[in-house]
Amino acid sequence: MPVLVLSERGCKTARTLPVTQDVWGRTINGRITERSPEGHCALLGAGPRVGLVPGSLSEEDIDYIREGYRLFEEGDPAFLDRFTPDATLVFPETLPKGGTYGSPWEALEYFNNVGELFEDPHPEPEEFIRDGHRLVVLGHFHGRSRATGELVAIRFAHVYRLTGVEGALSQQRYAAFELLIDTAAVVAAITGQRAG
Repeated sequence: MPVLVLSERGCKTARTLPVTQDVWGRTINGRITERSPEGHCALLGAGPRVGLVPGSLSEEDIDYIREGYRLFEEGDPAFLDRFTPDATLVFPETLPKGGTYGSPWEALEYFNNVGELFEDPHPEPEEFIRDGHRLVVLGHFHGRSRATGELVAIRFAHVYRLTGVEGALSQQRYAAFELLIDTAAVVAAITGQRAG
């Protein structure tokens, strides 16, 4: 049975609910329109993000994904252990240091550059989708441009290729990664020049 994953801002973990008519009826365009039963974390109006995912993503899988993002945000190199040594990591070429890297350690050049361009740079994962050996994480990149002072929240998609089609994510590694992001918004934030 599919599950509904609620990734509520301000919460450390997501809640997982079976998709029932009652649960889906409380959403509008994939957003919950009321407070969580516990009365915390959820925002009225904007609400938490909701993503329909196949039943192959468990709460443990989502916790594992969030833990990886936490490690990255804290600058802990242990997040690299989630990749195979020869994983391919692809970043848009229009971004500084963008391009294709042949290992997660090589990709540190890109990650470190992001830290030079933005204060407190961090991705906020919000939605999680798994389809076989593909994992997609949707969210927002947050940071303040060191050059312009602009505070940004730019939507992203992280697409991972897993080493296996089935099983818990904690038993697999990432064989490939690709960043999809609004590159014009990133460039505008670091240069102050708007497109168009």
